[in-house]
Amino acid sequence: MPRNVVGCEQGKICGLLRIRLRNWSKQSAAKTWLADAQDAGARFYVETRAERVLVQAGSAVGVEARTKGGQRASVRCQNVVTACGAIHTPALLLRSGLRNEHIGRHLHLHPVSNVTGIFPEEIRPWEGTMQAVYSDQLRFLSGNYGVKFETTRFSRQRSGGAPWRDAQHYRFLLERLPRTVGSGHWCETAKAAA
Repeated sequence: MPRNVVGCEQGKICGLLRIRLRNWSKQSAAKTWLADAQDAGARFYVETRAERVLVQAGSAVGVEARTKGGQRASVRCQNVVTACGAIHTPALLLRSGLRNEHIGRHLHLHPVSNVTGIFPEEIRPWEGTMQAVYSDQLRFLSGNYGVKFETTRFSRQRSGGAPWRDAQHYRFLLERLPRTVGSGHWCETAKAAA
């Protein structure tokens, strides 16, 4: 599966470091888009929450915000991009007084489940790359709907997500962690063929 890393093979190190790679190989927004914006002269307000978009004559002209310390900040600009996620973007637009029948509607969630198995051989699921392999063989189970499978990692840090029945059962699971592997599954709408 293609991954957004550079100079980090699918071996132990990238698996152990997972998302916060110490060698900065993950091509995150901070390393790509935000770095490009900074190089082009953008300024950033950190620990600051956008409260509303400023609108004049039907056009966005800036943003009013509040810092973590409670100070007000106002930014005037030619373009405003709202990138607050599926929940907070509509909330920001509505707080800004914008009205449109589509704001806050049409949200489609991506249901995901995980199945974990314990195998006879040692797997060491904390090594290797998360989501290194996937299968979309069953993506057309019912018309245009189906299931996609991806490999997952299971580390000691994530062992808190193991099911809890009682202390004895939890210990049973943790003792078998080196032989445990998971697979993530989610429902997916297949794109129509072009």
